Amino acid sequence: LKIDKSFVSGLVDDPSDLGDPTEAPLKIRFSGDGQRFFVDVVGLTTLSGRRAQLIHHLRPAFDADRQAGIAFADYRYTPNGKLAGMMEINKNTVVQTVRRCRKEVADAFKITLGTPPKRHRLIETRSPKGYRLEVDLKVLGV
Repeated sequence: LKIDKSFVSGLVDDPSDLGDPTEAPLKIRFSGDGQRFFVDVVGLTTLSGRRAQLIHHLRPAFDADRQAGIAFADYRYTPNGKLAGMMEINKNTVVQTVRRCRKEVADAFKITLGTPPKRHRLIETRSPKGYRLEVDLKVLGV
């Protein structure tokens, strides 16, 4: 496996401590103006449009759970129907958006590291609870 050091250094503080680079916690940066949404997955890709909007809508629960010091296993999921309402789309479109977001991130891993991640990254799913951001994400400032 050939590792792009610039990618790895964007993901972890000390690349020499890195085991499987596809398992390193993702670093992300949110931006947008309320009408346009962007999520920079550092070293991999920048999500925009509906994909980024979905990530932005998952952020408040993630931030609240992290600030409250809740154990990762207890971070809340946002139900599909609630996301659909917030985004003014139907539930099937939420599912398609999650699928496309995951594919874009997986494709970026494959391009950057030469291998896709072994699991879905960025968005976790638990049926029927819904979706949440990956609990070990590192959210960077603007």
